[in-house]
Amino acid sequence: MKRSSVALTLFVFAALLGAPAARAKKEDPLAKYAQRVEVDAFNPRVTPQERLKEKPRRGGVLTARTAADPTNLNVLTHRDQGAATILGYMGDSLISRDPETFEYLPWVAKSWEIRDLVVLKNGQRLEGRVLSETSDTVTLAEDAGIVTLVTSDLVTLDLDKGAAKTKDGRVCEGKITPYQYTVEIEEKPKRQPRVIPLKDVAEYTDKIGNQEKTRKAVKRECVFYFPIREGVRWHDGVELSIGDYLFGWQTLQNPDVDAARIRSYYLDIESVEKAGPRTLKFTYRKPYFLALGICGGLDPLPRQVFKPENYAGDPKGFAKDFNNHPSGQPGGHFVGLGAYRLKSWVRDSGVAIERNPDHWAAKAGLPYWKPDQPYLDEIRWKVIVNPTAALKALQNGDVDADFDVEPGTWIREDTNSPEFKSRVVRARGVVPQFTYVGWNEDRVFFKDARVRQALTLLIPVEQILKDVHYGLGRVVTGPFFIDSPAYDHSLPVWPHDPNKAKTLLREAGWLDRDGDGILDNRDGVKFEFEYMIHTAREYHALIADIVKENLEKAGIRVTIRKLDWTVFIEANNDRKFDAMRNAWGADYDPDPFQIWHSSQIGNRGSNSVGYVNPEVDRLIEESREEFDAEKRWAMMRQIHRIIYNDQPYTFMFCFDQLFFYNAKFRGVKAYKVGDGYNFTEWYLGE
Repeated sequence: MKRSSVALTLFVFAALLGAPAARAKKEDPLAKYAQRVEVDAFNPRVTPQERLKEKPRRGGVLTARTAADPTNLNVLTHRDQGAATILGYMGDSLISRDPETFEYLPWVAKSWEIRDLVVLKNGQRLEGRVLSETSDTVTLAEDAGIVTLVTSDLVTLDLDKGAAKTKDGRVCEGKITPYQYTVEIEEKPKRQPRVIPLKDVAEYTDKIGNQEKTRKAVKRECVFYFPIREGVRWHDGVELSIGDYLFGWQTLQNPDVDAARIRSYYLDIESVEKAGPRTLKFTYRKPYFLALGICGGLDPLPRQVFKPENYAGDPKGFAKDFNNHPSGQPGGHFVGLGAYRLKSWVRDSGVAIERNPDHWAAKAGLPYWKPDQPYLDEIRWKVIVNPTAALKALQNGDVDADFDVEPGTWIREDTNSPEFKSRVVRARGVVPQFTYVGWNEDRVFFKDARVRQALTLLIPVEQILKDVHYGLGRVVTGPFFIDSPAYDHSLPVWPHDPNKAKTLLREAGWLDRDGDGILDNRDGVKFEFEYMIHTAREYHALIADIVKENLEKAGIRVTIRKLDWTVFIEANNDRKFDAMRNAWGADYDPDPFQIWHSSQIGNRGSNSVGYVNPEVDRLIEESREEFDAEKRWAMMRQIHRIIYNDQPYTFMFCFDQLFFYNAKFRGVKAYKVGDGYNFTEWYLGE
């Protein structure tokens, strides 16, 4: 199953090795955040004894409720979590990640190798493993790298001697670090390492923040090799090739392809190339702490579907057709690699996917994928916008699961009755995310940080959590997941303080100058704006009414603009809004570049509020090269404090994830990453 590393939906928690001047194997600092999840923990029908003896079996259909259609089913241009979820079951990444231990796992790639890069002044590029670096020399083992292999692919493994041999005859020797499913081998040199005078090493110029910095081209962990498995086929039967990855890379680099959100994560890749009949090679321009996960998440594209040869010399024409390709639209025929393939998509009705009978993983013998997975024959997502109608569909058996349960539904007497709980499991968990109100800083009202602070002081966030969400969540103060080490817990929640808000508004020049009850500025501009919400959640309207009421008490006129989900997303992408309520998924080990760097404002990037702070830009850029997780998290907390004071968003809540599902299903785990669930593990009980 695809576990995308580009963020949005995705979860990326990388913590790679070393620092620019030294490298030592350290325990993954994220390990303390890893947590084993009990299977079927919420289901009172399943006893501990049954959990031990019951074996998954194939068969059955699961119908899940969704509140909105996906924007599209295109791996590069989709913009919402619903699409990402469906695409995840129909696609496969080079590598995956264990949602409990955070261990990276080979997937379509059967292993990977990481190398350092040294570039000489004569243009020669040397790869290997840097053994040492002084003020005068660099010692490079040109025949060594850091290799990660699945233990089930090994025929011999001797930890004491530091030796391993794979089933295909590869022999690796060096320092071996075992993990749950994999081993990492820091290869020892087979021949004499090369000592390179530092004066012979080229220099390169890199922009850090607002300054350019010249560096020696000794680039740690900047080259990645991924050998691709044999027998991996697209859903139409065509074998996956290295060319499909190169085509995916070229498409992502086309500036007219509507993929700014994903493209932002790949900015520092210098090249993607073929390094053998079935080996893909990535080279980074400079070190990046998430590089392995980003490379491992590059999506291939089926050339036979998009036919790039028809657009030779016309990249704009290709991009126009790609952005709206029928394969990603209702009635289209999406072609992927994953454990499920598209069966149907009818607009405003739902999406259905069916088990891929030729999925390569069933025959791969991987210790982290069972031969019969996925167990369910079919998964359907049924569009039901109204939560009352959704509950009725669940009670009638028309829907098996609802992961979008609203707080009002959760506390209802009938959903807590013995009769309801005898058939439906009530589950409650936490997934990394936060909600917010975003203020478009292109609008004159929101340019001043004092005004944005005042708006936050006017919105009774804690009262909204209590009255609208029944306390089923936590108030957040900044742009990171509240349980992550990047979050600064020293910052207090902004209080509801209308008097202080009015003082800040006066200081910023907003007064009721003509006595009509509406604030205006020195230019006579009235403080009146549109507050944009989508209709996929009923409580958004309740919150909007509270926001409107409290702001209007302070002399700010608010018009609520309600949009269908797909229209809402497009308005957000194009920055055609004044203020809007939305949510972001978050990571335990975040890279905030996509959302908060000023370069991501244009071209439908994710910095849709137009936030610009040079110090935040600098910290983001420097943090991307900081391999020491504790130092990087300290930088994140500094970013948190700056954004807290700037208030480009009014940060609101990290919600509890509330979901219902039919008690007949087994294999259910409530993860704290990604969607919080994995349908490839679900099956029907006996």
